[in-house]
Amino acid sequence: MTRVTEAVFAEVAAAFPDRKARALRQGLRECGLPLDPVVEGVRQDSLEELARTLIALQHAYQAGGNQGQIRSMVIESKNHARLASLKRPEKLEMIEWMLVWLHDPSLFEVWVGLRLRSLGKGATGDLPSPDADETDQH
Repeated sequence: MTRVTEAVFAEVAAAFPDRKARALRQGLRECGLPLDPVVEGVRQDSLEELARTLIALQHAYQAGGNQGQIRSMVIESKNHARLASLKRPEKLEMIEWMLVWLHDPSLFEVWVGLRLRSLGKGATGDLPSPDADETDQH
């Protein structure tokens, strides 16, 4: 196996039915194999990771992936960030990014490039590709 696809994720989920999808994703990130965007999910380690994973999910969404599942994943991540923002105010920026994504995923990549530039963090061209092998935790 060279990549963790959605089919592989489904097999893992079936093998561990008592585990939440978020915990399974975290464990699979640690395996070192590249993950399909829907398997990797929304990463909130940094603004750059958030941008990279939301762009990857945007591409999967636009390619006709399971749009309902992808939207639900972004909504769940936004809700987690909202709870975390009570102790970590920097999460408020991440919440805004996910709201922009949810409003119109097709605009996100252009918007986030402009937003990163306005924050002095470069553009999305400076980000690792959505297929990069990243192992930071959500």
